[in-house]
Amino acid sequence: MLTYKQTVDMIRDKGYRYHELRSNHKRIAIVPKLGDRIVAVCARSVDEPNPFYISPESLDESHKLFGLFGKRTWTGPRGAGNISLFLDKKNGEYIPEAINIPDLSKSSEDSEPFLDVCKGTMNIDNARGSTFKIGVRSETSIMPDNFFKQARGYEDIEIVAIQRNVKYKNLENHEWGHLHGNIFIWDISMLVSDDETEVILPFKGREGTSNDCYIDYYDFGDYKGVPKEKRASLEDVEVLRADGQDKWKLGLSAHYSKGFVISYIPIINTLAVLIYYPVIQGYYMSNKPTDTPELQGGPVLEVFNNGSDENGRFHQLEVHSPNLTLRPKDVAYLNTKMIFLKGEKGSLEEIARELTENNQIRF
Repeated sequence: MLTYKQTVDMIRDKGYRYHELRSNHKRIAIVPKLGDRIVAVCARSVDEPNPFYISPESLDESHKLFGLFGKRTWTGPRGAGNISLFLDKKNGEYIPEAINIPDLSKSSEDSEPFLDVCKGTMNIDNARGSTFKIGVRSETSIMPDNFFKQARGYEDIEIVAIQRNVKYKNLENHEWGHLHGNIFIWDISMLVSDDETEVILPFKGREGTSNDCYIDYYDFGDYKGVPKEKRASLEDVEVLRADGQDKWKLGLSAHYSKGFVISYIPIINTLAVLIYYPVIQGYYMSNKPTDTPELQGGPVLEVFNNGSDENGRFHQLEVHSPNLTLRPKDVAYLNTKMIFLKGEKGSLEEIARELTENNQIRF
């Protein structure tokens, strides 16, 4: 597990330039060359543990796309029907060379110490052979502490609140749709894990049965469904043990989502709240048909327990946009907020309890 300083030193040693947002003692490190990827955050000191999982190997040139670290936006074009860009349609194997991530090194004049604005274009082809030319504009900012009202009154709590707005524009002269294929946008956060790490997932229950709200809907490579011993099902909350000891995944449909998910990481005294509210209803990426109409189209949120490697244990929170059908020059947005709260265990647990009992975020 690396500190903020160790992370940015490693980024620099790999030859990447990073932007650093600052507000008082808070810092956020962003690498525009890697699609404006957030790689580190600290609330008070650069010697604090970095909550984002970092894999030095994934910073090598050949792993820019699939490297598992930090917080990043990922584009998922698909062919007409159920053909993913990332899968060879003949044998179903991954073909990472099929896509390039956007180089957003061209900073906008709008950038400020607490606001990073980057832009660029990406050209990709899907497995069907359709082309996509996409204009990308990414804005990342540090939000004021009083944005998150649940933390008021806790003197021991330090807050770093990150807002990210990503805009995609169709630069082609044809529509993204059934004929040519569609675009999906994913916001992926890789976070460190320990034995006691928990992901707390509120949802809109149906008849008090949480299993109806989820899509343990297909095995994905090494990832399986969540083991029973690592899953506590309450009336309208799931508590998942994301300890990085094994690999599992779970998805939540937009129909049942409340627009936020919580990750509690005791080893670094951190509560991370990922907000993707309001939840957009629509057709979401899916690799397997589901049984009920509400679940068809796949999840708006997926939680992965990623296991471990030589760099430590980690888990993943992944937010999806719906299927984007855009005419030429049309735009789509994916907006997320990530709040890191650092403090005493008792205070963090009280905040988590309040969030899950009220099942809402107060702004």
